[in-house]
Amino acid sequence: MDNSPTKKHPHAARAGSLLAISALFGGAAGASGAADPVHASGNAMTGSETAQCSVDELDGPREATSTQVTAGSSDGTEQVGYAQVDGETEAAWWSSGDPNDLLPDFEEASAAAVSESIVVGTGIKPGEEGRSSYLYYDGETRELEAPEGESARVSDLNSAGESVGHGSDGSALQWSLGAEDEPRELSSHEQAGALSIDEAGTVGGSAESEDGETMPVIWGSEGEYRELPVLDGAEHSVVSSVSGDFAIGTSGSSPDGSPDVLWNLAEDTVTELPGSLEANDVNDSGAIAATAEDGAAAVIDGEVTELPDLAGGASKAEAIADSGEVAGASQDAEGNWHAVVWSGC
Repeated sequence: MDNSPTKKHPHAARAGSLLAISALFGGAAGASGAADPVHASGNAMTGSETAQCSVDELDGPREATSTQVTAGSSDGTEQVGYAQVDGETEAAWWSSGDPNDLLPDFEEASAAAVSESIVVGTGIKPGEEGRSSYLYYDGETRELEAPEGESARVSDLNSAGESVGHGSDGSALQWSLGAEDEPRELSSHEQAGALSIDEAGTVGGSAESEDGETMPVIWGSEGEYRELPVLDGAEHSVVSSVSGDFAIGTSGSSPDGSPDVLWNLAEDTVTELPGSLEANDVNDSGAIAATAEDGAAAVIDGEVTELPDLAGGASKAEAIADSGEVAGASQDAEGNWHAVVWSGC
């Protein structure tokens, strides 16, 4: 996770509104067979609630003036993100809608993922200067070991306590909850990174091919490796989130400006998403939490739906549970961000 709570990859093209998405997406095709198109919802929603969809603010940690959700557990019961407290940005954690204490022991901590009351992220260990990765569980924080002589950044976690990330030497890494020794290296590639792990232990990320291209890859729970299809002409593709038979990420000519895509792992297809969407998370049914120019959005059953906001300000959807509940952030009338969840959408 980047230290900035709002930084995401840029896009080369943007649409004026969600209602233009159908036209934008009409020409998109998969690299390994055509995929079903994504349609825009005809019912754009504003305000805080509709008959089907509502947005609810999560209480912030004590004395927090601003909060944001950046990740959540697959069952929707826990979220992590950021809180502004006394002018400082700190990691925040919610469980069943209630804020937990700010995570201790590491300075300038950020939280990357949460599941089953386990939190992983990065921060500065007391007495040290560089950032390192941590795991917080049962009231204790421990450093996640890096390969000898290297540093490591953790990216994601599943309910079994398996976490993944990458090393400064370009290695894709996996840590186990009960093992405090060095992480397992997932791949022999010179440059690789693991960004996501699902409940079955499938890991998504990227690896450098023999010709120097960055390829989207998944590793199975037993360590088996598989390259995914890419868009025509793509030289840089990355899996950012994987869940069950679905994954999202980017596929294009460069790290910057590459289109967002959806992979169907069972069918081995890739489909370009509309240029106005920034896909942030996917669940095990292929539903996507996304952010568009008009605000937070969800792609469910092939239809893009704009999510209601708190007070007519900006909003962004960062995580989607297997139930379809979405979490993210929305601005109030004064422009302050507040952590929210959307239900019934």
